[in-house]
Amino acid sequence: MSAHFCLAIGLLDRTFHGCLDRGDCEWPPSPARAYQALVAAAGGRACGGPLPDAVRGALEWLERQPAPLIVAPEASTTSIAYRASVPNNAMDIVGRAWSRGNYTNTGDASPATHRTMKTIRRTYLFGEGALYYVWPLPELELANPQAACATLSELARSILALGWGVDLAVGHGEILTADQIEKLPGERWLPIANGAGFADLRAPRAGTLADLIARHRRFLARFAATSTPHRVPQSLSACSISTPARCARSTPPGIPLPSRT
Repeated sequence: MSAHFCLAIGLLDRTFHGCLDRGDCEWPPSPARAYQALVAAAGGRACGGPLPDAVRGALEWLERQPAPLIVAPEASTTSIAYRASVPNNAMDIVGRAWSRGNYTNTGDASPATHRTMKTIRRTYLFGEGALYYVWPLPELELANPQAACATLSELARSILALGWGVDLAVGHGEILTADQIEKLPGERWLPIANGAGFADLRAPRAGTLADLIARHRRFLARFAATSTPHRVPQSLSACSISTPARCARSTPPGIPLPSRT
């Protein structure tokens, strides 16, 4: 009987704030977001140190897999957006002004100077279901896929958020049979190689873990002594993320497909 690794992520507030590259609301959350949540969990468990070999191996194995099936609750994005003034992650500029003895609280020395307006639009989840990301387990690629899945399941228990920090989440991973996958509640989002779909979603590919680690290091080094006041880390869009996976919506047998307007 075929087996699958299933990563379940529950959003505690039943809302989601993530957006696609072009700014549209993203639903369901992309496989790349789920993968980044696992990487963040791994980094937190490592307390800033290097990832253990078993953890790195499991994450590298997962990034090589095809885009997963996503089973997600029905959701709706509000048509009403709001704008909020948020910090622009530029306190290093303020700190440099303070270090030069500028305590005027004006210009670069004022945190209020470095704020930006952000447009926010929520996606609301209906019902109580979780998000499920399902990868079929290859029989020949990995000598012991169960070991990698056990490591990923450990990481899943340390997931704190999915995407934005306000989207607090809990995670769980386990190996399920095809029959168990069929019984998961929610809409099915199936990856399609070509053709129109409901959403363009990012998915990890070989090299994504290394790119995420390198980007995090560049982020930490942005305060290093240098003639440049602020070194902006490389954009994630330039990292090893696959071309968007095309997804189409379907439902399990016996569950009617809700109409959308």
